[in-house]
Amino acid sequence: VKTAIEATLMFIEGLCPESAPSDPVSKGGTSTFKNVVEAYIKGDLEYVAAYVQAGNPLLQFNGETLITNELISYVCAFTEVDQRIVDLVEVGVDLDASFDEGEGYTAVHFAAWDGKDNMLAYLIEAGAKVDLVGEDGYSPLLLAAAGGHHACVEFLVENGADVNRRVNDSNIYFSKQGGTPLTVSFINGFLDTALYLIEMGADPFVLVEPCLVHQLFGSN
Repeated sequence: VKTAIEATLMFIEGLCPESAPSDPVSKGGTSTFKNVVEAYIKGDLEYVAAYVQAGNPLLQFNGETLITNELISYVCAFTEVDQRIVDLVEVGVDLDASFDEGEGYTAVHFAAWDGKDNMLAYLIEAGAKVDLVGEDGYSPLLLAAAGGHHACVEFLVENGADVNRRVNDSNIYFSKQGGTPLTVSFINGFLDTALYLIEMGADPFVLVEPCLVHQLFGSN
């Protein structure tokens, strides 16, 4: 979806390089972000193109769902802490908010999921909650461990994330009790992270629990 939008914006720029959006588009600003989200929903890609040409980041998506939360959108768009993120934090934005169809994931979830350790540290030091759980049961630590983002895992654990939190989903390599950060790091081959989690109190016996695939097909 992101690639398609980029191609569309380039096409629009070629067709109407001197055209102006229906409303002035400045760089940054919450009202401007809300305006461009509304414009995209209405199909006003000319406004969206002008927004990007003014130096703003591309709109971000969670799958096919537009991210309408400004903080989360910027966390997904930038690799390091951008001034736009700092500005939002300083005016008191809700650090733990999600968005429609965002599965309850917060900015901390997305930073951990993408392995953006500096972003994650900034958000948590600013007061964001470490251990909120999404609608699917995943905490930021589970997401970081599953992706092998060791620096994020360490920072989350050091700031109180539950190393034994369980999550139940369709993963056939989880036991019927569910998986933990140790489970997801181990089955994905991130052994250094798995060993670190054990050192920090993760229950190693989750690794010998019969997984669902074993229960379905037996030892043979």
